[in-house]
Amino acid sequence: MGVSEEHIIGCNHAIPRKVKIGRGRILCNNGVDSAVHPGFRRRGVYSKTLELLNQLSIEDRVKLRYAVTQNPIIIGHRSGDYRLFPHDVMVFVRIQEVDLHLQMMPEKYAMMKSYGFHLAKIYNNLRKILRKPLRSDWDIPIQRINSFTERINVFWKEIRDHYDFIVERTKDYLNWRYCDPRGGDYVINVAEEDGKTLGYNVLRIDRRRREYPVGFIVDLLSLPHRLDVAEALLANAVDYFDVNAVNIVGSLVVKRHPYEKIFNSFGFLNSRFKMNICYRLFEEIGEELPRFQNSSPDRVHFVFGDYDAV
Repeated sequence: MGVSEEHIIGCNHAIPRKVKIGRGRILCNNGVDSAVHPGFRRRGVYSKTLELLNQLSIEDRVKLRYAVTQNPIIIGHRSGDYRLFPHDVMVFVRIQEVDLHLQMMPEKYAMMKSYGFHLAKIYNNLRKILRKPLRSDWDIPIQRINSFTERINVFWKEIRDHYDFIVERTKDYLNWRYCDPRGGDYVINVAEEDGKTLGYNVLRIDRRRREYPVGFIVDLLSLPHRLDVAEALLANAVDYFDVNAVNIVGSLVVKRHPYEKIFNSFGFLNSRFKMNICYRLFEEIGEELPRFQNSSPDRVHFVFGDYDAV
């Protein structure tokens, strides 16, 4: 944090997270915010706060930082020390009424605004696309919960070895991230069968603009071999947003991940918005780095909930 005469003039924040990278469980942090007061820009405030943040990260034995930004100044600063995420992460969007969207879309969510689309494709395909009917008979029990139980730890142990990049999904972490009301008003649904967790979704409706709420699938994850569960959880999410009259819903999907086809089947399209995800190493992580860099798309999980956008 930068201070001048007891006034805050700049800041640089990062949130620590445990991440499964390759075969290792690594302490990382997520760079979530940086800002400099307009009156103090071009004086090195950003560089100094970043230097301090990096120093603290090293002292805390953080091995890697990942960050998402659309700010060209920040991207320029990071170009030397940071590497690009090895897979493209796409913003997928489902719109019910395109005309309403073009009229009402808030500027805050530029990633889902009209200029990120091929409009002709939307008009021609969105109304024609073969959506799967919303069903209540998926034969996969899904229930809303207020907090995660020990069952999610069993789920995490079952899926973790499949991934070369995934933020740790333990009971303590998920309850901190999604179940504390101070962090946001999330809706959580869990698919369970015979006492076993098969997957979950985390949903949120941003109602700050009451006349045009925006929906987000903040997180969606199933057992890797149970794409039927992912499909049922997505159907559950779409049904929730439709019931609440949400015209536009966004989600992140790793390009060429098996989830991509499932999202397409429910009317989600790639917004063409570029997600600038990068990472910096503070300490060598050995063979885990090439395992991550050469991973296949199905072995990477990255969603809105893995940083502070929603």
